[in-house]
Amino acid sequence: MRRPPQIHLLAFSFLCILSKVCAQLCPTPCACPWPPPRCPFGVPLVLDGCGCCRVCARRLGEPCDHLHVCDPSQALACQLGAGPDGRRAMCLCKQVCGTPGGHRSPRVRCCLRSGLGKEAVTALNFVGSAFAPCSPPTGMTMDKSELVQKAKLAEQAERYDDMAAAMKAVTEQGHELSNEERNLLSVAYKNVVGARRSSWRVISSIEQKTERNEKKQQMGKEYREKIEAELQDICNDVLELLDKYLILNATQPESKVFYLKMKGDYFRYLSEVASGDNKQTTVSNSQQAYQEAFEISKKEMQPTHPIRLGLALNFSVFYYEILNSPEKACSLAKTAFDEAIAELDTLNEESYKDSTLIMQLLRDNLTLWTSENQGDEGDAGEGEN
Repeated sequence: MRRPPQIHLLAFSFLCILSKVCAQLCPTPCACPWPPPRCPFGVPLVLDGCGCCRVCARRLGEPCDHLHVCDPSQALACQLGAGPDGRRAMCLCKQVCGTPGGHRSPRVRCCLRSGLGKEAVTALNFVGSAFAPCSPPTGMTMDKSELVQKAKLAEQAERYDDMAAAMKAVTEQGHELSNEERNLLSVAYKNVVGARRSSWRVISSIEQKTERNEKKQQMGKEYREKIEAELQDICNDVLELLDKYLILNATQPESKVFYLKMKGDYFRYLSEVASGDNKQTTVSNSQQAYQEAFEISKKEMQPTHPIRLGLALNFSVFYYEILNSPEKACSLAKTAFDEAIAELDTLNEESYKDSTLIMQLLRDNLTLWTSENQGDEGDAGEGEN
């Protein structure tokens, strides 16, 4: 629908006025704070609109002005009149994106959203922003070797969210991963999800201790649910990668076992925070993945292989912690340990350290589980791969 000429004139006048105001507001000379501000995770430092100082970039949906610049790495632009009152400026996507029907609309724009490399699309409806899947802007992709190098740097810096995002992008290219790439992916997500699992346990414990204080308990419950949502998103990301790319592309038994074990692990993590029918589903899916991996490992891999031992370790923890079956857990762990001990002389130098470490964890769990004085069951089964 064509806008009347007076509306265009009004918009042009507003832009002219704003530019004059901005010019007047810019300091001369520049007076920048030192040290520069520390930005939240994933937010870069950029030059302000006056070209003076470095400021934290504004993200999708945040207000912007002559000093506060939208994040250019996320394909954002400061859109006038996009605020809730129709007057203020807001950071919105600037790249035109195709709609689900295949048509293009100037009111539907595409951009990246921070956090594990997910994308988003925002509709410029002047009252809010709606998100849906969308392709990232062109010219922002990295080749495989660059992504792997970025993941290695992120690991050294202990920025595991960045590491996971890089390895997710590598996986989504659709090629079979090398052993190094496979391990980078595993380490990244293990640390990302591990932080949430640890946080969830701490908050759950605090929540139980505040039963007499309704306000504190409600606050604990809300925070626990927030952590649960993050944990579930991460697990679902990994499970999607496994089903869509990794398991299908695995040509070697070793890789197949590795990915099926990983699938069992992440369904197990989901089951730890699930309830009702959802818990039954995640437990069943976890056991199925572990069992399939277990059958392949017995046929195709040596008892001393670190992946086979790691599978036995985690599968036994699943039986002990999730299915509450200590007899089965001990039987599985003892069999794996005894079979590995019997063929210890077949261990090669390359995998000796990994295999013996997992064997030690198996023995530690066995000692704990079979002890007459097990103590608090919440501490059981901590050894996992």
